[in-house]
Amino acid sequence: MKLLIGDKGNVDFDSPVTMNEAQRKKFIDFLKNMFKVVKIEEIDTFRTERIGDKFFMREWTSEEYATLLELENTNKVAEMLGRSWMSVDIKRGAFIPDFLAWTSQKGKDPLKDDVKELIKEFMKEKEDELLGRRNRKKEIRRKQKELENLEQELEQLQSEKKREQIEWGIKIGQIKSSNAKEYIKVKDGEITSKIKKLKEEIEMMRGL
Repeated sequence: MKLLIGDKGNVDFDSPVTMNEAQRKKFIDFLKNMFKVVKIEEIDTFRTERIGDKFFMREWTSEEYATLLELENTNKVAEMLGRSWMSVDIKRGAFIPDFLAWTSQKGKDPLKDDVKELIKEFMKEKEDELLGRRNRKKEIRRKQKELENLEQELEQLQSEKKREQIEWGIKIGQIKSSNAKEYIKVKDGEITSKIKKLKEEIEMMRGL
């Protein structure tokens, strides 16, 4: 039997290991004695890519975040979670202050309430905020592009070539206006108004 050791100390078997139900239960219990968090995933297809063969970042679970709150010893946490000391230290510094500030704001008590459920609620709220920021940035970029097009249209409106096109359009009945000067004045007002509104919307979205 060949074991593969990944870049973060993740251990995997080189090939599938056949076990009966009793052996499987003993093996899982053995892993739970070694690590604080053991997550069982049921799959329908055989995974050909082995964990020990690749470099990857594991997402943190609510159980792992809870362990950061339960234990102060970073070395012990790293050992229990099968993570590096540095990753635990960085995550502790980033997560705990934000989480405690959030629980205080929500009137929650991590010592009395279900801390794992609080962490899930906290993580869900942060994910929603991140998604909201991404969507807002996307909408700002769209509005900025629309703003650029309007400013370009306003600049072209004052050109001699555009005036000739408008005069020809009026002559053949394509543009309904008494003369080019009047049409340009009205069009200028419409575009300027749109530009002003877009700039206000962009500034408002940036301030959120």
